[in-house]
Amino acid sequence: MRFIHQILRATPLDKQFDFRACFKSTAFRLPGKVVAKPYPWKVHIRFLLRMTLLIWSIPFRMKRARSAKAIVYNVADNSTLRRYYYQKYQNPTLKDAEVLTLHHNQPLDKLYFQRLGFTQIVRLLRAAWILWRGTFRSAFWRTRVNPHWKIRFGNLLLQQVLWHGDGRDQLFYFCYEPETYLSTLVASAILPDYFPKIVTSNSLLFSDNRYLYNPKADLKICSKVQVAETEAYRKHGWMQVRSVELWGLEEAIVYDNLTPTPPIYDIGIYSSGGWARTHDLWRASDLTILRKGGYLDNPLYLQLGVILEVVCALKREYPQLQVGFYMHPHELNLYHKHGIQPPYLPLLEANGIHYALESQNSQASIYEPKLAVAVSSTILFDRLHLGLQSFFYAGKAVPKVLTDVRYIGEMAKLGYYDGTELREMMLRELDLPEKAG
Repeated sequence: MRFIHQILRATPLDKQFDFRACFKSTAFRLPGKVVAKPYPWKVHIRFLLRMTLLIWSIPFRMKRARSAKAIVYNVADNSTLRRYYYQKYQNPTLKDAEVLTLHHNQPLDKLYFQRLGFTQIVRLLRAAWILWRGTFRSAFWRTRVNPHWKIRFGNLLLQQVLWHGDGRDQLFYFCYEPETYLSTLVASAILPDYFPKIVTSNSLLFSDNRYLYNPKADLKICSKVQVAETEAYRKHGWMQVRSVELWGLEEAIVYDNLTPTPPIYDIGIYSSGGWARTHDLWRASDLTILRKGGYLDNPLYLQLGVILEVVCALKREYPQLQVGFYMHPHELNLYHKHGIQPPYLPLLEANGIHYALESQNSQASIYEPKLAVAVSSTILFDRLHLGLQSFFYAGKAVPKVLTDVRYIGEMAKLGYYDGTELREMMLRELDLPEKAG
């Protein structure tokens, strides 16, 4: 927190920016990354050395990109997908070679520029000074959040300042990460005519993005479900941005090549792999604990049990129902690489529920179920964007996946609170008569 405080103190925040709101919007993105104890001094010292290297190596890392006209940031391993999305919604006339896709994950990553003048050099020096002050005024305070995010923050900030200019666009993913938010905020304060474009994701924004304060940011939302959400957050004053615009699903390259087909299942169940997640819902990697069923009391998995109980009962009452089960990629990875099977497989087999253990893409099978249900899954909100009926858990038993229906408008009616309500909703949707007794 001290690093964030010092960065904001060094940033020229004029009357357009509120210090407390900036701090809150950054800190809001940290809690899910907090560990029990501060990282050891050796980790902190390694970070200080890497940040020093990052700052002092700036002149040696700069590279002219003559043909590029835009940068898409935070692409991770999805550069083609991210570039396609940007070109489709922002500038279809650009060729692939004209769009740089960067991730900026290491201190010595290249910094690209097109033109370099006196004003740009002054602004770059100012950004470097902000990084220097923030780093070394917090040098004696260890952190409980992995400091690597600060490395990414530093490079993202420097790259924005270096690239900024007429006819040079910039687009950001990973809105929920502190480095994305803080770097775009500081760059907006340094550059008077800079208005960063930030993409949300397809998921609901409540858990990760409902606090977003940057009066100069243009927010690009990815789902129709987020329209009512962003309106509610702006009304409450939690989200203050220059504009909000609905683009479309982030995986446009996938969905644009899918042909809608008639459903083959009456019900599709999407798993979040709760049995293979720690109790704070991170993907578990301890194979010994997984093999012993150490996470079977995970609230995410317990709520999946409610769905299975309801659907299996319906399957027994209405044998004609066709039900498909879609596993999470983490579950499939555990099975194929380590031979660990999901614990619910015997239940699926006993009730004639179709499933596949081969690698599958949930997006490619999005049209297969007539009705889909999950505790919480991005694929459900993708379906709702496409007009495909889906039900999700709206209760509070899984707090870290909380879907607060107060902020999603008409979509609230698609949330269920318990098994009884889910059963009733399914009967209505599938036009099945309630059987007596």
